[in-house]
Amino acid sequence: MHSRKQLLWISTLIATIYCGLADAAKTAAIYKCEIDGVPTFSDRPCGGAANLAQLDLGKINIHEAQARPEPTVERPPAPKRKPAARIDATKRAETCAHLAQSLKEVHAKLRSGYSAKERGRLKDREAKLKSELRLAQCG
Repeated sequence: MHSRKQLLWISTLIATIYCGLADAAKTAAIYKCEIDGVPTFSDRPCGGAANLAQLDLGKINIHEAQARPEPTVERPPAPKRKPAARIDATKRAETCAHLAQSLKEVHAKLRSGYSAKERGRLKDREAKLKSELRLAQCG
């Protein structure tokens, strides 16, 4: 543990460094060169005829780009689904009970100890069972 005096010294040091960096960032050396007739700006000399220009970054205006509206995309209508074949009520009840029991067993295994590899298999099985429950229209 650091003592109070050490923490105060560290926080003072950090604040001093931060303020020094902030002051240094306000002015930056920018070199201007012409390469193939095109004005080029760099933080390093970019050729024999580089001109050093000091820019005061505190006076530079920064414009925020305004968000453009999202282009509207015409999407084709979704294909109509064919109604699922009606399942006999007793068969559906049996299927739902079997799926629910399997899901309970997976949840029980997830609550007990297992390896990372087995967890992945259990989570995949859980997702598959939940999907099958939805498809079978189990309430």
